[in-house]
Amino acid sequence: MIQIPDIMGSLSNPTRSVVDVSVQGLREFPGHPFHVRDDDDMRLLRDSVREQGVREPILVRREPDGDGYQIVSGHRRVHAARLEGLATVPAIVIDADDDTATVIMVDANLHRSTILPSEKARAYRARSQALAHQGRAGGSTRDLIARQTGESPSAVARWARLGALPDGILEALDTRQTSQDAALALCDAPDAVQDTVADWLARDRAHRLTGRLARAVATATDAGQAAGILDAPAPATPHARLKVPAEWVPDTVDDKLDWIRRALQAYRAQEGGDR
Repeated sequence: MIQIPDIMGSLSNPTRSVVDVSVQGLREFPGHPFHVRDDDDMRLLRDSVREQGVREPILVRREPDGDGYQIVSGHRRVHAARLEGLATVPAIVIDADDDTATVIMVDANLHRSTILPSEKARAYRARSQALAHQGRAGGSTRDLIARQTGESPSAVARWARLGALPDGILEALDTRQTSQDAALALCDAPDAVQDTVADWLARDRAHRLTGRLARAVATATDAGQAAGILDAPAPATPHARLKVPAEWVPDTVDDKLDWIRRALQAYRAQEGGDR
């Protein structure tokens, strides 16, 4: 079995054997946490592939049944090649078990300039689990990932915890329907409660899972109780009472309430805007 440093070093080694593999015979890596998006970067990659082909070999391993290959690194290049109608792409074939391939796949994608929160959470969890399967303790796993990514061990641990949440909650992080702190409050909730929250977020994109609501629904013990908390009417916002002495308002003003309202708006604007 090839070790991770050997594999990563081989990517820049021109003597490493490169073969052409059929695009049709390539399969997605199971549980691949990164999305391939048709964005501006993909358009640039397509332009490059159209003019020069796939210049950098992708990294693959054979399917367990021996029929075709799994993409370990190079999903975006393969997507661009398919869109441009290429029949084959250059590849380096490696012998790697699931855990080794997972670590390589995550490491090859974490350097991307745009990574969604959901992708980061799934990637950190996948990498943590793979390293743990290889015999590393939880603390040393967090420390290793922290050194490699420049994040603190506690931040790595938080992202890895988030990676266990349902897709609906993680995607709500991407769309800013919820925050990292709110999502973290649900990590220890029962699966049925988490699934109910995910469905609630997906049902209406106007739904917002605040930290307060997340902490409340995290106390639920089943889906019915969680739904009741989520669908409960929002508490009314209390309004402060303001007493304005009558002598402050000019006698010539007919609509005194409107005058007071406009005076408050002018004051707020003078103090730096509405707060």
